[in-house]
Amino acid sequence: MGEEGVSGWMDEGDQPVPVIDTHAHLFLDVFSGDLPEVLARAHAEGVRYCLMPNIDMGTLKALLAVSERYADQGCLPMVGLHPLSVPDSEDRLREVLSVLEKEVDRFLDRWIAIGEVGMDLYRVDREVLPLQQEALDVQCQWAIRYDLPVSVHTRGAFREAMDILERWARQGLRGVLHCFTGGREEARRACTAGFYLGIGGIVTFRNAGALREAIRYVGLDRLVLETDAPFLAPVPHRGKRNEPAYLKYVIRYLADLLGCSTWEVRAQTTRNALGVFTRLQQYIDASVLPEDWSGSAG
Repeated sequence: MGEEGVSGWMDEGDQPVPVIDTHAHLFLDVFSGDLPEVLARAHAEGVRYCLMPNIDMGTLKALLAVSERYADQGCLPMVGLHPLSVPDSEDRLREVLSVLEKEVDRFLDRWIAIGEVGMDLYRVDREVLPLQQEALDVQCQWAIRYDLPVSVHTRGAFREAMDILERWARQGLRGVLHCFTGGREEARRACTAGFYLGIGGIVTFRNAGALREAIRYVGLDRLVLETDAPFLAPVPHRGKRNEPAYLKYVIRYLADLLGCSTWEVRAQTTRNALGVFTRLQQYIDASVLPEDWSGSAG
């Protein structure tokens, strides 16, 4: 399967299915000059909803502003503290989490998920481990309390993060391992705990063999689509600014990888996303969904 020549992602004669980008930072400055055009291109490619994960208290204002201005275009916000934004002291961490929880309560009806949360020990001193563990643990509690899923970032800390996630999963926690890059064993552990794998542009990279093996192992039933825009653009746009419209390349690649149609990729990943991000179901127009559609994740 090549990395070039991707085209024609819509199957002729298939019923249209709204595609969901489950992770896109459209509130960042890199999109401030042309976000309406970015969203128009996304909609032209069938990407109707973009779920936007927060980073820290400094990004919350921009996140909420974009989600309010472009709510009718499918921009829906998450709330959370990114692991690389976790403060370096316990007192400061608890202060930040206390303030952030007030924002969770204040805009409770608007949040689609708790995110972006998780753990990241890549090129980071392991002394931060206890603080990242506490931050993830507290935010998993929020997710349970408010019946929201989590969007989880893990880098260099899969085992440590899963130790916490599995404990909360036994109490009903659901969510997505965003930007999943692990292999078969990591995929097995995550999916056994009930989590879904967020798949984006990395699957098109030549060095992503272990990820492709993991995807073949779990199949479409445990996948959701994401861009992580503006990061990690797929081939043939690797190295450039990523945007939701580029999900068409990921969809085609997954269809080729799994030996199915692009319609099947769109339909199953959207079904999965609706089952995880349950608040999405209030936004989906049933008239655009195939007959006998079920929004529950299998």
